[in-house]
Amino acid sequence: MYHGDPESYWTFVTPEASSTLELYREKWKADIGAYPKPDDPLIRAVKYPKKNP
Repeated sequence: MYHGDPESYWTFVTPEASSTLELYREKWKADIGAYPKPDDPLIRAVKYPKKNP
């Protein structure tokens, strides 16, 4: 699948993966202030990751 490609695919994930994606979605909202849109990438790029002390 590539941007602009007319094809699309369905996939299935485990319940654990689904829970992790839901947590990630909530973190996205906390970081950005809005939920990801359907056309946003599944994993957003982090240019400068935070360093933990």
